[in-house]
Amino acid sequence: PHPNHRKRFERAARTYLSKVAGLDEVMTYSFAFDPLLERIGAVPAERLALRNAISAEMPSLRTTLGPNLLGVLEKNERTIDAISVYEIGRVFVPREGSLPDQPTCLGALLASHAMGAAEDASGFRQIKGLLGGLSRAIERPMPALVSGGVDHPWAHPVRQARLEVDGQTVGYLAELHPATRAALDIKHGAALLEIDLAAWRASSERAIGYTRLARYPAV
Repeated sequence: PHPNHRKRFERAARTYLSKVAGLDEVMTYSFAFDPLLERIGAVPAERLALRNAISAEMPSLRTTLGPNLLGVLEKNERTIDAISVYEIGRVFVPREGSLPDQPTCLGALLASHAMGAAEDASGFRQIKGLLGGLSRAIERPMPALVSGGVDHPWAHPVRQARLEVDGQTVGYLAELHPATRAALDIKHGAALLEIDLAAWRASSERAIGYTRLARYPAV
């Protein structure tokens, strides 16, 4: 059979995140949970409504993975000191006169009490380090970090960056906005990452390099 490059790419990402970085994979609904979106002021202006929704609280398809990951954090942070989760799944972006765009995205969230107590940008650095390790594992260039321009209301106004690949914005990483922490009554500090996997996979491959071992190792 022909090799399924998309599956191999996603499997490599899962292998790194689960086995190397130690994150737990979650699978959330493909629907938006309106009570959470309303509390953080993130109800999108345009989205796909469901004709037969499974619940009145989930009347539409999600347009981003971030709020679902925040829901996981809200449900678990009172019993777990540190939470590290990720999800690979589709989001649904309306397009006028056409079927919706349905990219497969990766969302990751790192949260802990220690991160919440720190006044520096430790959460931003941790999620950036995770992205760097992942880029090496999947043999793709590290996306360029462009300061500012992340318009999600849960993104920190300063500790945030857009992710660009070949000049195209494919995602973002950011610490959690203090107002969002207060709205969800979250004591943990948190940082999020979200990236379009299809766009990242389409970028040029970067082979894994090898550095020769030193002939005279340090004592």
